Amino acid sequence: MIIEEKEKKALQSIHDLVIRARLLAYEGMVNQEIATFLDYLEHLPALMLEKDDRTGNFEAYLEEICKLYNCENIFRRYSL
Repeated sequence: MIIEEKEKKALQSIHDLVIRARLLAYEGMVNQEIATFLDYLEHLPALMLEKDDRTGNFEAYLEEICKLYNCENIFRRYSL
């Protein structure tokens, strides 16, 4: 789980990353690279469903994905 105060922003970040994946597909990114992006992305909801607090893990992982895929604006919106 992540702390309740950050749940809505976390869900919005995941949604934004799904939109980013679609944009990458429309821009012609290779299927394997999109699949790798989605592999990273699928870990975020799993962290939200954990029994124990995983807020720090979620934030670190979100930041890493955003850096790797040049969408730091998504992490900045989450962090506000």
